[in-house]
Amino acid sequence: MVLFMKVVKLKVSEELFINILIKNMKKSILFGLFLGALTLSSCKKDWICVCENVPLIGTYSETIKDKKKSDAKSECGNKNTIEVNGVTYTNNNVSCSLK
Repeated sequence: MVLFMKVVKLKVSEELFINILIKNMKKSILFGLFLGALTLSSCKKDWICVCENVPLIGTYSETIKDKKKSDAKSECGNKNTIEVNGVTYTNNNVSCSLK
């Protein structure tokens, strides 16, 4: 009887330990995902703005440096004039998007 009680206590202790370990692992994983999302969401970096239908050129790309994605997207989408090699092209049909 004593041996049976020890075995039962060991199984309960083992299951409790495993449950605590799993809960801690879940918390660690969620915390890591949260930190990763937070780090990537507010990141300033270089973005590439690609413009199509540029007169005499076709497709043109430009690097927007050190901007958040939302700022770079706004800057890229509002391009009506593009300067290439000192020549300014103005066209309302130019469509630019962030890549």
